[in-house]
Order: sequence, then structure tokens, then C-alpha cells
Amino acid sequence: MTEEQLEFLRNNTSVPEEDYRYCIFNEHGVFTPKYNSDGVRIGTGEDSYNEYLNPPQKQPDELEILTSRVDGLENINAGLLLENAEHQINIQEQEKMNKEQEVTNANLLLEIAILKGAML
Repeated sequence: MTEEQLEFLRNNTSVPEEDYRYCIFNEHGVFTPKYNSDGVRIGTGEDSYNEYLNPPQKQPDELEILTSRVDGLENINAGLLLENAEHQINIQEQEKMNKEQEVTNANLLLEIAILKGAML
């Protein structure tokens, strides 16, 4: 470690001198050890640097989880509404075909009646 780096640590950090060896200086910055509330070292500068490179994934809070579930339910609801609309269209098409068939049947019955009348 250079004298300039040592001076930087003395003037800008609360890292104890015996832990300077755990500090990292590189093109991304200065990475110092981590300490708990009792001042006990719980990680090195390398650990801090790795966390900088690969930040831990934030766990979603309760509101984010509920929002995600609501969004999912809204998507399901939208899908069900679309499916229902498709079924309604199919029912209307079937009803139209049934009416057309009824007209055809009525015409056939009329023709049969006319033919029977002609045969008498």
C-alpha cells in the first residue's frame, strides 16, 4: 500500500490501522472492511468490492408482494373476461345458425305441405 493510500485511509475512514491490509484500492474506488455495531470486523474490503460488483438482491416488501399478486389476479381476470367474450360470440353465432336452421326447416315443412296438397 502506498503512503498516499495510507494517508487517505487515516484521513477519510474509521478503519483501524491494523485492518488497513483488508482495504482495496482500484479503478472503482476504495473498499474497506465492514464492521458490526460492536466494531468487530465482519467482512474485508474484498467482500465490500464483491458486493459492489454483485449487489445483493433486495427482498420485496409486503406491499410489493401484494401488488404483484393483485397484478397477477388482474391478468387472470382480464384473461377470463376475454375468454367469456369469446364464448358469448360463439353462443351468438350458434343462435344465428339455429335460427337459420329453423327457417330452413319451416321452408321444408311448407314444401312438404305443398307437395302433399298437390298429390291429393
